[in-house]
Amino acid sequence: MTNFLLSLIIIQNAVFYMKQKPILIIGAGPAGLTVAYELSKKIESPIVVVENSPSVGGLSQNIYFKDKIIDIGGHRFYTGYKRVIQFWNEIYPFELKKENNSKFLIKKREVAILFNQKMFDYPIRLQVSLLWKLGFYNFLNIIRDYLKERFKKKKEITNLEEILISRFGKKLYELFFKEYTLKVWGIPSNKIKPEWADQRIDPISIRSILLNSLKNFSRKKTAYTLSALEEGETFLYPKLGPGAFWEEVHRRVSDSNTKFMYNHSISEIQVENNEIKKIIIINNKTMEKKEYSPEFVFSSIPIKDLFNYFPKKTSEENLFKIAAHLQYRDYVIVPFLVKKFSLPVKKPYNYEWVYINTPEVKLARLQIFDNWSPFLNKEKDLNWIGVEYFCNEGDLFWNKPDKEIIKNAINELKKINILTEQDVVDSTIIRKTKAYPVYSGSFIDLDKIHSYLNNIKNLYPIGRNGMHRYLNLDQVVLTAISSVEMALSGKTVKDSLWKIGDPS
Repeated sequence: MTNFLLSLIIIQNAVFYMKQKPILIIGAGPAGLTVAYELSKKIESPIVVVENSPSVGGLSQNIYFKDKIIDIGGHRFYTGYKRVIQFWNEIYPFELKKENNSKFLIKKREVAILFNQKMFDYPIRLQVSLLWKLGFYNFLNIIRDYLKERFKKKKEITNLEEILISRFGKKLYELFFKEYTLKVWGIPSNKIKPEWADQRIDPISIRSILLNSLKNFSRKKTAYTLSALEEGETFLYPKLGPGAFWEEVHRRVSDSNTKFMYNHSISEIQVENNEIKKIIIINNKTMEKKEYSPEFVFSSIPIKDLFNYFPKKTSEENLFKIAAHLQYRDYVIVPFLVKKFSLPVKKPYNYEWVYINTPEVKLARLQIFDNWSPFLNKEKDLNWIGVEYFCNEGDLFWNKPDKEIIKNAINELKKINILTEQDVVDSTIIRKTKAYPVYSGSFIDLDKIHSYLNNIKNLYPIGRNGMHRYLNLDQVVLTAISSVEMALSGKTVKDSLWKIGDPS
């Protein structure tokens, strides 16, 4: 009798589960995984995560090369959002007063710019060494141009170049921002919308540089405080790379009622009366199709791709053109295991990144993996570094054979006196498409895309590519958390979601 009742309960629960509409999450990067985690704590509805690759984590995943870990692009965990700190603490509990937690390291942000064979700390600080490195003439011109901007009549700012010059003055812009921006984005600063600066550059000026210089001069020790974490002065870093954090989120979600469909893509999205009624998912290998009628859809895939799955209506033709002309920047990293490398600065140094502000080479950034975490490289007698390039999928650089790109990277490192071919022990190469949304092209009409997507009641765009906004990691997480709260509370007005990351 007991077995019969137990079987009856199981059948009833199964019928109830099958009657519930599934919730679909498109993309298993940080945004998608955060949504899955938040939903799994709050509801019993089936959750389906569609991921077109064989793994989770998106750009924040770990790439494993032999016994070493590659962090694609470098990921700092810092935030001023209490809800995000709570989320991180649920996954990897930490104490800010401890420099070394069980799974998180607490790191001081140390970044430099390599310019004219000299190293400059970033953010730039007005120190005696700055005057010596730049020369008295350049230093005077920096002050002159900055003061000129302070007394100039304010005008409407229309591009990134204008906003950088207004903040720093023309000379400092030309020295440290102009060429590097062109290298990273492939287009001049005057072709990039000013919103990019609001998203990615701290609202600093010469005045704040002075204040930061005084603050850093007086600080003898790294401040492991909440305010330092909010400002990005210090940051959390998973010992085994950011991918390990997202693998743990995935593990916890997998214990719930969540199904992950790897190597699957969206084939079609059917919209009726401003609501997604049906989504057809296709297996990338077998081409088998499955149909779902979702209650909610959370999408972190590029808007450009998402629009390919919507039914094309003549009345909305312009929207599809806007989506089709959204631009992205693609990414190539060449990790090297080397006997030694050198930088024009006295040791010890703990730079996680070095920006290469040298127009003679294409490489844009040098990552020193060993300085992110000593656990990324088990070979302690060798150095583990990564050379980062920004390009466009399908261009001449992207299409070069792997060996040619690796050889090119070695030649460029040799050119700027960082290493020689004899220093290289091992290497590999990784390509990532649509790594960064670009604030140019049809970005100017993105508000029309916002309006269209907002009107689809059960659709919630999330994350960097899902919203075509160059969000920080914590902002990506917050879009996911906020979208879940909106959906479960029945909110269909999503304007506040698009404002996450805007300057306050």
